[in-house]
Amino acid sequence: MSYPIWFRWLCLIFLLADLSYTGWQHYHASLDGDLAGIIVPSDHYTTVLNHPLGGHAFLQDTSYAGVNRYVVHQAMYTYFRLAPQVLRQFIHPVNSIYAASALAKCVFHLSIIWLLAIFIRCVSGLQQSDHWVFMILLAPLLQTSGAFSNTMGLVDMTPTYAFFYAFPMVLLLIWLQLIFRMYLVKGTQLEHIFAYILAILLPFSGPLIPGIAAVIALIYVIGIMKKRFVYSAWMGPFFLFLVLCGYSLWLGNYNIEGQSEISILERYQILPLGLLNILTNKLGIFLILFTTVIQTITLHHLSPTQNIPFKWIGKGILMFAFLYILLLPLGGYRDYRPMVVRRDTLMPIFICLFAWWGYTSISILLYLKGFRKKIFVSFIIALLSFYTIADFSHEKKNQEQKAALFTIYRSNDPIVEVNNQSKILSWDFIHDPYYAEVPSKALFLWKITKKDQRIIQVQAKSPSESNHPKTNK
Repeated sequence: MSYPIWFRWLCLIFLLADLSYTGWQHYHASLDGDLAGIIVPSDHYTTVLNHPLGGHAFLQDTSYAGVNRYVVHQAMYTYFRLAPQVLRQFIHPVNSIYAASALAKCVFHLSIIWLLAIFIRCVSGLQQSDHWVFMILLAPLLQTSGAFSNTMGLVDMTPTYAFFYAFPMVLLLIWLQLIFRMYLVKGTQLEHIFAYILAILLPFSGPLIPGIAAVIALIYVIGIMKKRFVYSAWMGPFFLFLVLCGYSLWLGNYNIEGQSEISILERYQILPLGLLNILTNKLGIFLILFTTVIQTITLHHLSPTQNIPFKWIGKGILMFAFLYILLLPLGGYRDYRPMVVRRDTLMPIFICLFAWWGYTSISILLYLKGFRKKIFVSFIIALLSFYTIADFSHEKKNQEQKAALFTIYRSNDPIVEVNNQSKILSWDFIHDPYYAEVPSKALFLWKITKKDQRIIQVQAKSPSESNHPKTNK
């Protein structure tokens, strides 16, 4: 497809505006209660940073937090020590923390859009010059802080959740594209090396990766049952990834986070209610799902003899979604996720849905001509405008928290009293300096407090009155 220069510039301006506004939203997001414990680290997270492969757990028959999530812990530990240090050379130390958090989340946001656009371009067989158009189709769907962010947002506003869910998904998308290239054209030696490196890192990253690997393994087994097995170069990192993910799943038995007594049967009974809640709670995910189904049917009727990618990728996505949801209750239960499924656990399915919507949209555009094409373009613009407007939110969610950090920064007292209703790097209000040890150490690392300063909150709600549960990733 050919586009005039002004249209490409318009696409670029829209993407820059979208990313800038996304950055503004993330910059005004609060810092969560797990961040300090991971970057200090607290005693709760020290062991995982010292034992990357989790061997300590089964060799010593002991359990500890994040046993199979070393990569994300190490990434957060390194990034939130280095990034604020660099940024505070240019901006205030307090602002540097929020800027570092926003920068990381914007990188995840842009990476997901970019990588999914590559998928659409490769499957549709279009040119590199069409890449910006594909990104335009995807960008409005990544909700940040607006009306649909709690049901279909991919990059969470809290930095810890963004690192534990969005960051591993970015790594997985990169790895899948490397495997795909190795499958099609064998790939370069450098691509082989990166594929093996990511195959080792991914199983020890986010909580979703081992489960995704289990589904991929099932689909692969079903696939090879229909034809004779022939080894190829891409299978080396592929099988290494599956084996290590199997080990990571087993290692998860030694993880002390998120333990629950709710039975597997009860989780399966809750599952349909959770899915119904996702579809009906807000219009966002239902609308894009409904539109995608209609577009898939339309595309099939426009070209009944559609090429192979349309058929086997479409069937693959359906099979992946079904198996993933079917296996999801086996991954455990979290009190803060009462219906088993939530936008974070459904992130792989949402990514597939957004990519497939982009592919069917561009494919229909290629088939339609004249007036019908203009009608469909108008519909796409209206839909994208709807999601763009829905994500508008000018709320500065970290205003009180940031004001508290500025108060702490200006104080020279050994115990700094803070009088506001915002939690400070903790899931509870800090009424005793003893419980401020880890947050105070994090603030010292960021040059906000002086050595041995502690913080205490006065005239704030007691921990028992807090409604915000601690997030066990």
